Amino acid sequence: MTDKSQSPAPLTAHGADPLTGRFAVPGDSVLAARALLVAALTVGPSTLMGMPESGALAALAEALEALGVVIGRDGGRWTVRGLGVGGLLAPTAPLALGGLGPMAGLLLGALASQDMDCAVTQGADVPDAVLTALGRIGAVLVPGADGAAIWRGAMLPLPITTDFEVADELVLSALLLAAAQMPGLSQLRAPATLLNHTENLLAGFGAEISVSEEADGSRLIRLRGAQELAPKIVTIAGDPTLAGFGLVAGLIVPGSELVVEGVLVNPLRTGLIDALLEMGGDIAFTNQREVMGEHVADLRVRSSFLRGLAVDAERARLLGDDVVALAMAASFAEGDTTIAGLDGTALGTALAAGLTANRVKARLEGGRLVISGERKVPGGGAVSSQGDAALAMGFAVLGLGSKNKVVIEDVTAIDRQFPGFVQAMAALGGHFPSLKGR
Repeated sequence: MTDKSQSPAPLTAHGADPLTGRFAVPGDSVLAARALLVAALTVGPSTLMGMPESGALAALAEALEALGVVIGRDGGRWTVRGLGVGGLLAPTAPLALGGLGPMAGLLLGALASQDMDCAVTQGADVPDAVLTALGRIGAVLVPGADGAAIWRGAMLPLPITTDFEVADELVLSALLLAAAQMPGLSQLRAPATLLNHTENLLAGFGAEISVSEEADGSRLIRLRGAQELAPKIVTIAGDPTLAGFGLVAGLIVPGSELVVEGVLVNPLRTGLIDALLEMGGDIAFTNQREVMGEHVADLRVRSSFLRGLAVDAERARLLGDDVVALAMAASFAEGDTTIAGLDGTALGTALAAGLTANRVKARLEGGRLVISGERKVPGGGAVSSQGDAALAMGFAVLGLGSKNKVVIEDVTAIDRQFPGFVQAMAALGGHFPSLKGR
């Protein structure tokens, strides 16, 4: 029998006062993981500031410590004493891949060009595309018994010199981490839409790397490996997906004006911001700066009259989880917003059901999620986040702009992705009646 007294209480969000003040979001975990791995390949101590709380990042740090990297953690400030390119040491016990998620592929990339065997647990399924790509430079995963395996690095790794074509960002990053430790000039070709954080970080840490735009729209990356990398002080910019919930809240709550601080605004990560601007959102980029090749800015947002927007399937794919915040903004817009590619998906179904429960005209048809905004949301419904932090935060923001309360069930995922999100929104003027008495 389930003990209902142990179930987390639902979160209630209700019409907010005008939101004002400054809103800070956790560091971007995609950027943080890659910064940690590149720092491990430098000679000497690097300082990473603004590291987010993340079980996967903690697991990656533990794996690197098992490989000889010394890592000190003081909240969001991490000191990483690297061992240099090719300097990672064979672990004395199997590396646990189970808690790493996609970062497992990055770790194997960092080990691929080192001539040593590493025992690993097979608790995580490393994508076949990563194993295939790393196999082309001579690294191989040798299955073992009882969930164990051996990751065998390349004995005589040769640079990638055949314009190696890559279609997946995880594969690209794994190959770049390997190529940075291989003597000679490697060349990789990737679509222009793939994230470029690893390239930017390698350049920032001193790698000899160049990127050129090709006539076919791809980018050609040239990296000379086995060159010493220098330790750096790096501030991890704020996660743009998490920043999106603050932006949408500022846009939909009348009279609001707030600043979302220190957001990563790499042009490949601003899909939501671009969409909100097209809808008529008043968002200004202030205090712009560059950190390790990444664009960072404070975003000033004011409540705005929003209009509907048509989003095709490719654009929706690139938006990823940002689709949730976009759907909340669309609920307060004038006219139809269509988001292609969501019909038949769990995310599309959850969004349509949650919006309908709060008396927003939303439906799935013709492969699209169609949201017919009328500028006001009655609210009054209860939704389940299904353990999805983006859905939980999205419907909490919807509630802040709604006439009647919105109840969100199963919100434990919020604290795993954005600790203190509700408290930060409340400090801006958000109303969360369910917090009273806690």
